[in-house]
Amino acid sequence: MLTTIFLDNDGVLADTEKYYFEASRYIAQKYGYEMTKEKYLEFFLRTNGGFRPVGKQLGWSEEKLASVRAERDAVYAEYLRTREITLPGVAEGLEKLSKQFDLCVVTSSPRRCFDIIHDRTGFMRFFRRVVDEEQVTNHKPHPEPYLTALAAMNVLPGNGLAIEDSERGLRSATGAGLRCIVVPRELTKDQDFSKAIAVKETFLEAVEVIERINN
Repeated sequence: MLTTIFLDNDGVLADTEKYYFEASRYIAQKYGYEMTKEKYLEFFLRTNGGFRPVGKQLGWSEEKLASVRAERDAVYAEYLRTREITLPGVAEGLEKLSKQFDLCVVTSSPRRCFDIIHDRTGFMRFFRRVVDEEQVTNHKPHPEPYLTALAAMNVLPGNGLAIEDSERGLRSATGAGLRCIVVPRELTKDQDFSKAIAVKETFLEAVEVIERINN
């Protein structure tokens, strides 16, 4: 029986992934590195490299890498406060899901950024738990974030289902034994989603799949 829905945040609940790309590209250019879309997809949305491959190429120390990340996060936070982040149908879909299931967010976002997003959306009322980057050692695509979420919700993988928007997130969810529906965005639409049980264009379409499974 399906009891728990696990939700990625960026790209699933809010239209924020493009701003993370923009902030990362802006800061990379500041230090003389051209962060193309292809490099961003590889470093941030397929693997867990992030800025580390950039730092390796440019000879950054760990302290410099941390400083650059903090600069990027500050720019990103400002985008989150000032730009449009709403995705159509998400509020309606969460309303439907929350009446039937426990909801847990599994995100790689820094908690500070996550809170900025949902201070604006008002979605926190729907979530029983949030597992963020600070609660795990290994980030997506490693299964640890979803294994941590399963333990936090005290639920077996067979009783849960994840909604993701990227190959990286899909690999994390399925690696933890969860079924996963993918709702790709512009940055992720060409990735490999062959392990998903469904690939849908909108959040509401994903909700419809879940409702059919539960009937």
